[in-house]
Amino acid sequence: MLDVRLELECSLCGAQHFRIPTREEDRQVVTCARCHSVKCRADDLEWRMAQASEMRREALLAS
Repeated sequence: MLDVRLELECSLCGAQHFRIPTREEDRQVVTCARCHSVKCRADDLEWRMAQASEMRREALLAS
């Protein structure tokens, strides 16, 4: 597991650190590093982070 800080907040405890699985047997579930609640699947997180990055890039270009 990797512990990473993201520009997201846990909806339960407000933490910004999450555990991202590094092995397939970890079931690819992303959890909050503080309260351990399940947030999403790693594939979903990757897609959403890419989408957020694209939105930030578009906002910068528009300004």
